[in-house]
Formats: sequence, C-alpha cells, structure tokens
Amino acid sequence: MVNRTIINDQYYYHIYNRGTDKRKIFLEKWDYVRFLNEPKLVDIICYCLNSNHYHLLVKQTTKNGISKFMHKLSLGYTSYFNDKYRRIGSLFQGKYKFKPVKLTE
Repeated sequence: MVNRTIINDQYYYHIYNRGTDKRKIFLEKWDYVRFLNEPKLVDIICYCLNSNHYHLLVKQTTKNGISKFMHKLSLGYTSYFNDKYRRIGSLFQGKYKFKPVKLTE
C-alpha cells in the first residue's frame, strides 16, 4: 500500500474497499447510481461495482483530489445507505486501499 500523504498527479490509482464483514453495500440498482454520484475531484477512468465491494481507477484533477473524493464518497454513501436501509454504523471495512497504476505504452 502507498503512503496516503504522497499522491502524484501524474499517476492513476486503483482504489478498492469492501463492506464490513463482507456485507453487501449495494442492494438495489439505484444504490450503484448513488455511489457514483459524488462531486468529481477525480477523473474516474473505469470502475467495477460488485454487491459487496468496489474497484475504481482514478486520476486526481485537483490537489488532494483523491483524499477529498474518497472522504466525501465514503461518508456520503454510508449516510445514504444507513438512512435508506435504517441501519447504523460503519458500512466499509476500514479505510479504502489504493495502489498506483503504471501505464505502459
């Protein structure tokens, strides 16, 4: 895992996490839509949303964009999910993880 304080604007990052206790984090079609409906502080190059985890390939477009985006995404989606499904507590298993992606030409 990469040091969270060092994000290079020139790199792409694979970001991933899953539901706490491997629980489902997407129960309906609109949950997937809501998850991707966060302020865009990053370019989302591609994504894979599974019922209990997600993968994002992103490149930040503003300083600290990944950190800010993931903070808003995690808090915003957890709040939405907990309100909708009348639950409390953490939705995700700890902090998200990420790795730089080296693109070859």
